[in-house]
Order: sequence, then structure tokens, then C-alpha cells
Amino acid sequence: MRITFLTTQINLKTGGGSNLTPHLKASSMRKLGYEVRMITFFPEKNAFLEKPPYFVIESPTKFKNWLMLQLKIFFVLKKYENTCDVFAFEGEHFIWGAGLYRLLNGKTPILLHFNGPIFSIYENGTTYKAEYLPKKSIKAKISFWLRIIFEKNIGLLWANNIDIFTADSPLIKNWHENFGFDKNKIVVLPEFVDLESYFKKSAAESAAKKDKINLIYVGRLAPEKGVDTLLTAIKEMKNKTDVLVRIVGDGRQKEELIKLAREYKIENTVIFYPWADKKTLADLYHCSDIFVHPARWAEPFGVTIVEAMASGLPVITPKISGSSWAAGEGGLTFENGDSEDLKNKIEKLVNDENLRKKLAGKAKKRAEQFDYRNYIKTLENLIKKIAIT
Repeated sequence: MRITFLTTQINLKTGGGSNLTPHLKASSMRKLGYEVRMITFFPEKNAFLEKPPYFVIESPTKFKNWLMLQLKIFFVLKKYENTCDVFAFEGEHFIWGAGLYRLLNGKTPILLHFNGPIFSIYENGTTYKAEYLPKKSIKAKISFWLRIIFEKNIGLLWANNIDIFTADSPLIKNWHENFGFDKNKIVVLPEFVDLESYFKKSAAESAAKKDKINLIYVGRLAPEKGVDTLLTAIKEMKNKTDVLVRIVGDGRQKEELIKLAREYKIENTVIFYPWADKKTLADLYHCSDIFVHPARWAEPFGVTIVEAMASGLPVITPKISGSSWAAGEGGLTFENGDSEDLKNKIEKLVNDENLRKKLAGKAKKRAEQFDYRNYIKTLENLIKKIAIT
């Protein structure tokens, strides 16, 4: 069988879960003996650690407009349909072009994975709690409403022609079903995460500072990730000198966050790290005590959360999110965007060693089910179910 995966880019050096997941999916199917290739639409962002086991096709696009990108998707599918038995998309960005292709009798079936909500769900505030909404120009407001009208009244009709959808958490599944997607076509399939190395105890664990409780956040530094909420929570802690906070990652908000830490006079409590390789990241997890994911938006899943859980860390996640489902009983939740509630949950874990140990054990047990090797057969069966035979 010939499987073609399609995604924005594969950046295995500094990219997050949306880069790792398609790579692991394609690699897994290739290992099972299938003919696999990967089409990337922003290949200038590709970064591999070694030559991948699948063939990579670069199909660069200069389109900034979301609708023009859908037309690009449509024509790419037409171009490769005769050499492919299944198209497997990673991400909701491509949904309308993929749906139009099937609507207009495109012959190759499509599997599309939701690793986040479509624009209309995201922008209507269902998944995002900001302290203030950014101002929009008249042009931006018109574009905003036209896109929502399109997605609800036209795009949905196109998209429901896609053969099967997978969603990385029940939350994402429910949101799209409520929007109008065919509920009989949506299956929960968590992000593919390689947790093998995180389960192993790291030598760096013995190097952890014993005079402080070590907190860690790993991920993009962007407003929706809520790292500013974490900094505010730390500032308000009565015992903030008892903690050390490691923030690992990069993004457009980094300089702003560094400045904020100085303004809050917690620059000696908070350490910023660049993106780390897998080994370094495992070391950082293993010399930490608590993982905090302060997102103000409803994180769809959270690869770094299950990595931390596999490393034996209790986690704190936003209440409304796929990450709270992933964490299960392995952590505590806080109200999205609420720094006071986040502070209270951090202090609860910092001050209760027995609770930390109890949740850490549950977290590690919960993480066992999220290693990608548990889902290879599920993905293969879904692909075989819709493939051209």
C-alpha cells in the first residue's frame, strides 16, 4: 500500500509535537513495509536529525491567504492521486482543500488528524481565555466574519466528504462534532510521542538542587501558552524563594517574558533555556519536581506534558484542555488563565511532598499508555479501512 502523509513542515530539532507526530507516524508505517512519502508545504522549515526512512517531497507555497492555501492543497492532491492509495493529513489547516478534493470526485481517500481546533472554534473564544482581546481593524473584522461564515456554511459541507478524522483528545473530538462534523467519522487518536527514553532514570536527577523545589515548563513562548500567567503566579507566591523555575523553549514572546521576570523581581528564581535536544530535555525533566503547563487556551493534547509524566513528574494543567485528559489523575488543574488559582495549585504541591510523590506515581503510570508504539496498529487499521484496494 502507498501512503502519502502531508504536513506543514518536519522540524525535529526545535519543532514541537506537530512536527514529531507525523514523523513517527510515517516512520512507523514505513517500518511495517508500506511505501511511504511525506509532502511538506513549508519545506524551508524542515530540519531532520538524520535521513528519514520515508521519501520527502517539498511542495513549497508562498500563499499567506488561508483560502488560497486550500486551492494549493486541492491541486497537490490531484497531482499525486494516481500514485497513492491513502492521503494522511496532519493538522486542520488543510481541511477545506482536502474536503473539496473529495467532494469533486477526487479518487484517493483521506484521513485527516485534528491536532487543534479549526479557525471558527478557536476564534470564537471556546479555546482561548485572554486578559484582553487584540484590537482588529475593519478589514480584519470583515475577513474574520467572512471566514467563519465560509467554514460553517460551505467549508463544513466540503470537509464532511473526508473519509475519516482522528482527534488527539476527546475535547477536540467533541468540539468538532458540536460544530457539525460527522461524529461517525471522528476517532480519538492521541499524538504520537516517543516516551521510551523519558521512562529511564537520568543521571542528572542526582544533580538537582535539593534546597529548592524545581518547577519546569517546556514549550513555545507565545501568549496562548500562558507563561506570563506562570510568572505572575510565581511573583505572588509567599514562598517563591523556595522554588526554581526552568522555562525551556523559544518563541515570539521570549524577550517580553524575560523583561516581565525582571519587572517582577524574580529573575533569580526563573531561568530561561533555549530549545533542548531530547537527551538534555530528559535530564531537565529528571532533575525537576513539578511540571507546570500554564496555557490560557485549551491545549489540545500537550506532548511535553506526557514526556514530563513519563519522567515521573506530577503536572499542573489548565482545567479546560485536552492536556487535563492526558494527565488524568497524575496532576492538578487550574482555571484557564487564572494566575491566582495557578499560584494556589503550585503552592499546594510545593508544600506537600507526599502529594507530589502520590501524583508522580500516577502520572508515570498514566503516561505508559501514551507511547506511540501503543497506537501504531490503530493508525494502520484506520488507513487500511479507507485505502483503495
